Amino acid sequence: MMRLSFVFVVRCIGVLLVLLFLFASVAWAKQITVAKDGSGDYRSIQAAIDSARSGDTVYVKAGIYEEHIVLKPDVEIEGSGPDVTVIDGGKTSTVVKGAKGATVRGVTITNSGPEHECSGIQCYDCTMTIADNVIVECTNGISLWRSSSYIVNNTITRCGNNRQQYLDYAIICNRSTPYIANNLVVDNLECGIYICWEESNGAR
Repeated sequence: MMRLSFVFVVRCIGVLLVLLFLFASVAWAKQITVAKDGSGDYRSIQAAIDSARSGDTVYVKAGIYEEHIVLKPDVEIEGSGPDVTVIDGGKTSTVVKGAKGATVRGVTITNSGPEHECSGIQCYDCTMTIADNVIVECTNGISLWRSSSYIVNNTITRCGNNRQQYLDYAIICNRSTPYIANNLVVDNLECGIYICWEESNGAR
C-alpha cells in the first residue's frame, strides 16, 4: 500500500514538473516589435531576430525593410500584412534563410539576387512554416533542400530569370517532403512547382 502511494506521489510530482515547464515556456515567450520609424523595439528585422529566443514572435510593422534575414529556430516573423510589410533584398543574394521550427507570415518578399541559387526563401535542412506571404520578382520563390516545410496560402508570382541557362522555379523541392496547399502560383517566367528526387515522394 505504501509503495503504491509512493509511486502515485512520484507520478504527480512528474506531472506537475511538466506542467510548470510548459507554463514557464509560454510565460517566457515575448513579442519583439520592429518599426522603421523607431516606435518599436528595433528598426531592423535582423536585429530583432538576433535578440529573440525560442518561442518569441518578431512583429514587423508596415514599411519597406531593405535587408536579408537569417531566421532563428522556433522564432516567428509576423508582418502587418503582405500589402504593407515588405522585405526587399535589393536584387542581391537570397532574401530569407530558414531555420528549424521558424515561421514567416504576413510579409512580401521581393528582389532576390539574379543568380540561380538565389531565392525569396531558402530552407536547407530545416522544417518551417511559410504562410500568408507574397513572394514576387525573385529568381526562385521558395527553395527546399531536405526540408519538410508547411507552405500554405502564399502568392508566388513573377519569379524567374530568363537570362541564364538554368530553369528557375516558384517552388523547388529537392529531397524534400513539404505540405503545399492553397497557394497561388501565377505568371512566373519559367517553372511553377518542381518536385525532384526519389526522397521527395512524400511531398503533398
